[in-house]
Amino acid sequence: MPRGIPAWIRPEKKLTLGQRMWMAATLDCEGTISFHRSASSQWGVVVRVEMTDPCFILEIHRLCSGWLSLNREKPSNRKPHSIWQVSSHGSRWLLPQILPFLIVKKRQAELILEYLLTAKQGRRQQPEDAEKWAKIRDEMWELNSRGKWGRKTWSGDWRIYLPH
Repeated sequence: MPRGIPAWIRPEKKLTLGQRMWMAATLDCEGTISFHRSASSQWGVVVRVEMTDPCFILEIHRLCSGWLSLNREKPSNRKPHSIWQVSSHGSRWLLPQILPFLIVKKRQAELILEYLLTAKQGRRQQPEDAEKWAKIRDEMWELNSRGKWGRKTWSGDWRIYLPH
């Protein structure tokens, strides 16, 4: 088992090939891979899927453990939604398994894994890490921001997916 990940946050098994592909497609389409800032101003990692179908979210939770919130109420003009989420520890387990299958959010996953290699829980930020982490967070912000033409997350050529 990978070190540094508590047993309660990860399944004891690796995902099968099909499950890894399914989870990568889910994250590419409906997920978020990003940083968040806690109330104590500490930076953390979050991998999250939020949607209105609780059955789908339950299946993700069954495969990957993590944090779960079902049928969370939204303002009156919206449907209730469900959330599945893992933090840094769960990301260390999940992202390496699905990285080869990610398309849209591949760069975000690579950046998060790079960050997690140097950021260990309970370790104080070293001065040499501060600049590197700031660059990673800035690039993540740029990738996750929405501009006039939508997200800037994929630099590939979409025409390769058109029928010949």
